[in-house]
Amino acid sequence: MRRTLRSRCAVLIAATVGYLLSSAMAQEPQGVLDGIYRHTFRNGILNGMPQYSSNTLEVAHLSAAQAFFLVHLEWANGHLCDLSGIAMVNPDSSLTYRETSNGAACELTVRATQGEVSLHDEGRQCRRLYCGSRGQFDVQFSQASHRVDSRHVIESSAQFKAALAAKPLVDPALNSK
Repeated sequence: MRRTLRSRCAVLIAATVGYLLSSAMAQEPQGVLDGIYRHTFRNGILNGMPQYSSNTLEVAHLSAAQAFFLVHLEWANGHLCDLSGIAMVNPDSSLTYRETSNGAACELTVRATQGEVSLHDEGRQCRRLYCGSRGQFDVQFSQASHRVDSRHVIESSAQFKAALAAKPLVDPALNSK
């Protein structure tokens, strides 16, 4: 009887472990940068009252080759930078978004380095297209204190849905999301 009970427990444990492993492997692709990064700070004084702002970066890998990103940055006097889309995943796990609009070649790179996630606007052309006069994209987010894993929040956003609808993905199966 004990032997039968032990063998049943062993089978049950093996089945549970197998199920958990297969469930974890079936989840969405996860990248080093995936998550929501938010930094809230005092951003000057407007009409004699302190103004608080919040900078946000959202990243969700769609495949090994592509990731959705959203950047919302707030600057003094209400100037903003807003950009979202589908970026290519580079061999070093950084992301690069490229777009040409009105003669400007926007190239934004998102990279994790030494506890930070940094944005770099090559040639400052993304700034020209997507920022108010005091805004810029060259900023850093602390990974440890500002990152939240919330893929479901990212996928439910209007920007995520618009980005998928606007740009065909490398993996056509992802276009049906």
